Amino acid sequence: MQFTIFANGVARVLPLMIFRGKEDSQMTVRKREALRYDPRVMVSFNSKAYATTVTILHWLLKQLLPELGGLPSLFIMDLLHSHRTKPVKKLLKKNDVTRSLVPVGSTGIVQPVDISFNRPFKNMLKEEIDKEFEGADNNIDLVTP
Repeated sequence: MQFTIFANGVARVLPLMIFRGKEDSQMTVRKREALRYDPRVMVSFNSKAYATTVTILHWLLKQLLPELGGLPSLFIMDLLHSHRTKPVKKLLKKNDVTRSLVPVGSTGIVQPVDISFNRPFKNMLKEEIDKEFEGADNNIDLVTP
């Protein structure tokens, strides 16, 4: 789960949820599954349920950069590998976005939202998903509307 918080507190981009699955968005099953998610959330799939360079680039192009409108901006990111790749650096620079990487061990100081919001949210989400799967029939088709 990736949240983006703007300094003025206005929600202007969708949260990004990354699930394990094939990245091919042309698949009929993936399209049906995507319809089940709230439209206020951007959903992505990849083999490791991880924010890959492709996932980050897609999110930047579809969500963040259009919202910034070409204005010079500061984007604070953690040290996740996909945040440090050449394609991500190049795209941000091309769009006048200064990338600031949070040093290891300083998340609680520089990114208080990660500690106060993201971590508790992810823990609650995991608990709800675990409850859902514990009570589910193993043969259930999770992608049929």
